[in-house]
Amino acid sequence: MIHQTYAMGYLVEVITFKTLEKLHKHNLDPLSREHIIWDIRKHPEKYKIKELILPHNMDRHNWRLTLDYEEDFQLISKIFSYLYKPNSYIKYESVVKLLDSHPELLEINKMHYNKS
Repeated sequence: MIHQTYAMGYLVEVITFKTLEKLHKHNLDPLSREHIIWDIRKHPEKYKIKELILPHNMDRHNWRLTLDYEEDFQLISKIFSYLYKPNSYIKYESVVKLLDSHPELLEINKMHYNKS
C-alpha cells in the first residue's frame, strides 16, 4: 500500500527506466498505458517501492493544492500572494503554516476535494 501524506498537488512518483520498460512491455490494457503507475499501485508486491512519508505533524493528505479548477487557481493565487518573495521559492512548510493559521482559505476549493 502506498501512503499519501503530502497534499494533493505535491505528489511525485519516480520510476526507473527499467521499470518503465517492463510496464511498457507487459501492460497492454488502455488504463495501464494511460496511467503508468496503475499497475504499481494495483500490484505493489511486484515492485521495489520506497516512500517519503511526512512526520505526523506535517501530514496534510486531505488538502487539495493542485490546479484543475478555477477555485484551485484562486487558492493557489492567495497562497502565492501571502508567501511569494522575489528570487526565492515557497517551501511546503510555509504553506502548511499559512493554511493552518488561515483555515478559511481551504474553503475556496473544498467543493472539489473528492473529484481527483
